[in-house]
Amino acid sequence: MHENLDSVLNVFDVEVLSGYGWLQVRLQGVSKKNMVKKFVSEQYKDTEQPDFIFCAGDDVTDEDMFSVVSSYKHARIFTCVVGMKPSAARYYLRNNEEVLNLLAKIQGSNRTGFTDTSSRSGFRTMLSDIGRTGLTSRP
Repeated sequence: MHENLDSVLNVFDVEVLSGYGWLQVRLQGVSKKNMVKKFVSEQYKDTEQPDFIFCAGDDVTDEDMFSVVSSYKHARIFTCVVGMKPSAARYYLRNNEEVLNLLAKIQGSNRTGFTDTSSRSGFRTMLSDIGRTGLTSRP
């Protein structure tokens, strides 16, 4: 199907991507990586960077996004692949349920007043303080 669509759509400014169980047609230049760059550049001045970025994804189309997020040289950046697989992400969670649990715990930490997330160790301490998350450092 990929080759078929690629040959039919090659006259348009699109690209066809596929992986195990999925196929995606998108405009050239439209990617998660470019969307992250656009969002950060619009939200922050050239000299500023975000305080915290948590970025999670589960397939090959997320890898460029992990790389661009990791390029922001800031202490509070956490890239996370869902599932144990080769990835540019620094951490992994086993499944989508663990992602939801982690997000709920991060949200809950704001209510408890825990504010020491100034480093990776601070973030991991916060996660320990608010309970088991399943967030695991990649080997």
